[in-house]
Amino acid sequence: MAVLWLVSALALAAASLAAAMRTELRLSQQFANDARAAALGDAAVRLAALELLVGEEPGREILSGEYALAGRRVAFRILPASGFVNLNTAPETLLRDLLVHGGRIDAAAAALLARQIVAWRTADPVGPDGDGGDTASGPAWRRRTFFAVPEDVLQVPGIDIELFDRIRPLVTVHSSGGGGVDPLVAKPEVLLVLARGDEALARQIATRRNSEGPLTDMTRLEQSHLSSDGTGFTYRIEAFMPDADDRYLLRAHWIALRGHQRLPWRTLSIEPVVATSAPSR
Repeated sequence: MAVLWLVSALALAAASLAAAMRTELRLSQQFANDARAAALGDAAVRLAALELLVGEEPGREILSGEYALAGRRVAFRILPASGFVNLNTAPETLLRDLLVHGGRIDAAAAALLARQIVAWRTADPVGPDGDGGDTASGPAWRRRTFFAVPEDVLQVPGIDIELFDRIRPLVTVHSSGGGGVDPLVAKPEVLLVLARGDEALARQIATRRNSEGPLTDMTRLEQSHLSSDGTGFTYRIEAFMPDADDRYLLRAHWIALRGHQRLPWRTLSIEPVVATSAPSR
């Protein structure tokens, strides 16, 4: 019996060790895959930024293309910041629709969170002694009045990581020329917000604007959400690497064409590699 117990214990230990090794191998392979995708994505983004820099000044359009890098095809897409919902300037109604149709939460919860986002970025009144006083959320002087990075929105009560992950691809904190969104340079997921969840309308506009450009009929979109103040000099450049099962790995940079310290452009932020669907315009 003792021998049988010992053999059983050794078998269980061996099975546990094998399972741990398989898990570690999968994690190592995933890490290597993500690192390879990050390197290829960074190369594609820099090539696209160089094309943007030396080419003619882009109009109100989404630019896309493809590179061959290290034997792989890497697609890229250049999106002006004006095609995203700006967390610092968007009005409350646009933030509400972003949370409903981009964040996929119910309208009542979205309305409350939109008010809280606006309150968070609004300066606190100065107290009688010259300081900011205290608020229900803590000392006012400790609060920011703008979102420096998209992750700052997680400080708003009620915004959790799951909700943030859903809206992150649709938002920016970089200047986009106004509080609205330019539908000519908004990707389909943002168009769905502007269409207030009308998928057919969002698809129709995404298709027709490729040929019609500024003549595309945008009257069925929510007009209070729209802006056409121009593309400015800030862009999100996305690189897509094919992955298994018709999925892609996405690497994205935010850049400003007006560089500093003699650099051709300035990298504002770089997002981690994530799995996504095929790129679309």
